[in-house]
Amino acid sequence: LGEYVQTFLADSRKVLAEGVTLPGGESEETSNVACAKQAAELALAYVLTDDLAFAEGAAEILRTYIPLVPTYEVTVTKGLATSAALSEAGWATNMCVAYDLIFNSGVLTDADKQAVETDVLKPSAEAMRICNHPFRSNWRNRAMAGFGTVGFCIGDRDLIDEALNGICDADGELMRDGFGRQLAEAILADGVYYERTVGYHYAVLENYAHLMEVA
Repeated sequence: LGEYVQTFLADSRKVLAEGVTLPGGESEETSNVACAKQAAELALAYVLTDDLAFAEGAAEILRTYIPLVPTYEVTVTKGLATSAALSEAGWATNMCVAYDLIFNSGVLTDADKQAVETDVLKPSAEAMRICNHPFRSNWRNRAMAGFGTVGFCIGDRDLIDEALNGICDADGELMRDGFGRQLAEAILADGVYYERTVGYHYAVLENYAHLMEVA
């Protein structure tokens, strides 16, 4: 484990030396996914070392998105920083990890924090919560894990409640389901996700794990 951590930290220091990855480039989606992952890894490196340089690197990525995300438009498949809810969930989760781990480091001002929450994370969550697949589906699973993680990260009870319990209309009819219903209806008696492919099973498992951890 020590060897793994040292390799991870060496790679993270190399990122700082070469300059963090910021949004832009040939593929906006690829760039955004890479940026979020890098921000999360730098934030983890900060927690492991207390070296503020890592926190500053993660903060630079987060701050870059503050004026950028409001210019994005929700796609037909309900992505914002990415093309669809499926990939948006990973982007949002990594952004939340980065934000959470450097929250008390002192590198983000109160204004930075407010902007990250309201202008970056919240719009992404709102895109995912209206995913085109509202019931039993790996799409809904990833989406609810994504916006649920955002909800816990920024303290938004509406997002948390919908991710865990689903949401009903005024007549009590289910509009979009949540974790409880997914667990009851999408996991079969043998423990396999109902779509019965290894790929879907592990993709769903990953998202369940994120949501359960924050919950």
